[in-house]
Amino acid sequence: MNRNETGNLKRISQTSFFSRRSLAILFSLAAAFLLPTAYCLLPTAVASDPGGGDWPMWGGTPDRNMVSKMKGLPTTWDVKTKKNVKWVAQLGSQSYGNVVVSGGMVFVGTNNEGLRDPSIKGDKGVLMAFRESDGAFMWQMVHDKLVAGRVNDWPYQGLASSPLVEGDRIYYVSNRAELMCLRHAGLPRQRKRRASYG
Repeated sequence: MNRNETGNLKRISQTSFFSRRSLAILFSLAAAFLLPTAYCLLPTAVASDPGGGDWPMWGGTPDRNMVSKMKGLPTTWDVKTKKNVKWVAQLGSQSYGNVVVSGGMVFVGTNNEGLRDPSIKGDKGVLMAFRESDGAFMWQMVHDKLVAGRVNDWPYQGLASSPLVEGDRIYYVSNRAELMCLRHAGLPRQRKRRASYG
């Protein structure tokens, strides 16, 4: 290393030192002004609640605290005797995403092993919609598997994403790794929708 290169290294390290010191002061000042603001917003963030018994996303709210404010929920149930069970619905053979409830509808991802529509055959990813009040099957969105097979789309996994409901729209990631947005309001009973890919 020659003398000129050594001088440049010293200048760079001194500049870096002052930059770090300036950044530290800047962050301290930002924290002094922003923390009180964040503290004022904190009560509204903690108090977020989907309301009305809805659970429109994984975790219930954007906080993802997994706590519902509903009262009087059963602590025990028995599917065979239907004790504390409102209704039961047949899904596919595997379901990995969480169930979400919004606007009187229940949405859950699964695979096509339940064969709700006999004309749709084979291994698929499926988003199913049920009426919350009685469990009536309303519709399903079906996604073909990726042609690469188990390398990218493991057999019988189905739809593993937990849907998110915002108003009349449902967002989820299909088994094909595609971000989907569906409008669920006004879909007729028993209407089956199939995703088509060209």
